[in-house]
Amino acid sequence: MATNDDNPSIYVADLKAYNEGKLIGEWVDLTEFDEGYEVMEKISDLMDGYSKKYHNGMETEYAIHDFENFSRELYSESMGEEDFDIIVKSHKISEEKDIPSEVIQDVMARYDSASKDIETWIDEHYRGQFDTETDFAYDYVDMQGGVENLGSKSIDMYFDYGSFGSDLAMDYDVVDGHYFDSSYKKGGEIKTHDLKKYMKRGGGIYP
Repeated sequence: MATNDDNPSIYVADLKAYNEGKLIGEWVDLTEFDEGYEVMEKISDLMDGYSKKYHNGMETEYAIHDFENFSRELYSESMGEEDFDIIVKSHKISEEKDIPSEVIQDVMARYDSASKDIETWIDEHYRGQFDTETDFAYDYVDMQGGVENLGSKSIDMYFDYGSFGSDLAMDYDVVDGHYFDSSYKKGGEIKTHDLKKYMKRGGGIYP
């Protein structure tokens, strides 16, 4: 088992030994590193040590045979620097921004180049946590200045927040109620919507 029940950790195995029917490896606590390349350096040092100790200097490769406390979306036996970079940095960002680290990891795993500056990516794309799409719609409309901007101070009761929230969520990656804008482009603005199409008349919606 890993040494800390709460920390993201990996079990790094000696693949050559494993293929020979031997179990040789070590748990590595990823919170001990600041960058993904540092994790790879640790793994390389382990393999060099195993090569000298168990294989008469013959080269061996690593395999990640187990993991704890990070998203399964990032796990594979051959996971590497970019995966470790996301895990290490998201763990720290989670504490700073009060977003679960596995939520950050789940959404970051969907973007090949996003891990270069995870904190900036989160700042630009994260919109908050909401229990339902309807709650998200209420927050979005409020952020846009409210439905009263459509021309009536009492128009709110005629707005279909549920339908709007369902459509709005199509532009977002949603992980455990946390919303990340997938339509946002760097340097751009939050996408706007024609709220008039969600006004209810006689129980329906009309454009």
